[in-house]
Amino acid sequence: MKQTETLNDHLTIQIPFDLAREVVARRKLVRKYETNQVIKALDAWLVLKADAPGSYIQQWTKQKDHLVRICKCSYTVLRHRLQILQEMKLATIQGRNIRLCSWDDMSKIFGIDCKIRSTVHYKIDSNDKIHQWLIATEIEGNQKRQSYAILKQVKKNPELKMMFTAAIIADGADRSRIDDPEYFLARLRSLYLQDFIRASDIHELLVQIRPDNNRGVRGIADAWGAKHPMTAVYWKRKLAAAGIIDISKIQVQSENRVRNKECKVIWLKKQMQTLLCLCDQITVLKPWEIQNLLAA
Repeated sequence: MKQTETLNDHLTIQIPFDLAREVVARRKLVRKYETNQVIKALDAWLVLKADAPGSYIQQWTKQKDHLVRICKCSYTVLRHRLQILQEMKLATIQGRNIRLCSWDDMSKIFGIDCKIRSTVHYKIDSNDKIHQWLIATEIEGNQKRQSYAILKQVKKNPELKMMFTAAIIADGADRSRIDDPEYFLARLRSLYLQDFIRASDIHELLVQIRPDNNRGVRGIADAWGAKHPMTAVYWKRKLAAAGIIDISKIQVQSENRVRNKECKVIWLKKQMQTLLCLCDQITVLKPWEIQNLLAA
């Protein structure tokens, strides 16, 4: 099965969610090299994998101008990244030819599942880079796992699901879309925010479930094995500047001093009210997915 395709100045690149999680988390596999070097070496591997039919590059030094362009780095940097890939057994340099390992081999090397992947439409002449998309894919994967956990918790309790469904419909939700997990979760988040403004009968249940799949910078830093939350702040800024993610800040002021022990709540002395500060709401931007939906 063909894994990737080239279209004009684009490459369609597949990034396994588990790979992004593994390499960003700085696990024991990263021994000789710093984490950022490994991420950037994997950047080259993923780009070359997308560009090379059969994962085989012939006479690669004669193609260096093309390879440097698609990898968005200098020739010296590309050679260094290939050296790292070779030492990690992700690539083999055979004379003037390069053979990239298979997805199955990568799965064995990292001890992960490479079957579930995020698809990225990579613009060769843009400023975004695949190592940035690796970090964004970790964020997206974590959001998906959190969403799954929230929905699973609701589903296993029929009474809880019935109460949430009734509240969502009363709030104006489309009955025909209630069984759509993404729609259900989006409406539940909306209810969660409204509930802080004015507490409802299901306030404690909403607080307990906390239907928000975002993390604070400390949570991100912990997941990445970073020593300081500023690492997460730095990468969020870089990804936003590259147009890879959108960041929204949400603060909700209560009308009747609603509490939420699971989240950061600030007391507004002048207004004599409480202010709920949610984690930054991060959206990984994939406009091609919207285009595919419109074309369907």
